[in-house]
Amino acid sequence: MLSLSAALALATLASPVAFAEDADDETIFEDGVEFGGYGAPVWGMSPTQGGLVGTSGGRGGAILNERFAFGGHGNTSVAVDGSRLTYGGLFVELIPWSHAKVHPDLDVAWGSGTWRSDSGKTPVQVVQGAVRAEANITGWFRVAAGPTVRMVRARAPGGGVLEQTVGAELQARFGSF
Repeated sequence: MLSLSAALALATLASPVAFAEDADDETIFEDGVEFGGYGAPVWGMSPTQGGLVGTSGGRGGAILNERFAFGGHGNTSVAVDGSRLTYGGLFVELIPWSHAKVHPDLDVAWGSGTWRSDSGKTPVQVVQGAVRAEANITGWFRVAAGPTVRMVRARAPGGGVLEQTVGAELQARFGSF
């Protein structure tokens, strides 16, 4: 009977053979499609009627062919008066010329969340657009910064626009680009 250590050694030696891809395998994505991904903490600032509002959050996504990304995001903004906007959702991103040391980055994010103030909680929908400059620091780290435009609308019937802001954000992106 095989000992446990002999069985583990045999399994370790056999695993590359068991998981090797056959050269004739048909795949949905042929050669030429590159996959990557990233995760990023996000920090931002926006001027509003009540003063300067700070935003923090995060995002993560999949990258296709080093030009297109899609994924999820979540953010929280806290105003000087104590009101708080918390939201999350999806984003799509265009990253042209991603091999250049510094290149543009454009995205649209949307989602839903809650606006909390002294008058209570209001469910909201959020749409945000951004135009950023992204710098390739290393092969696994990039920094992106630029202006953003955000619109917050109440989800209740007849709900109007609660906030429209123009601000700026900074992202520290870690991943496989």
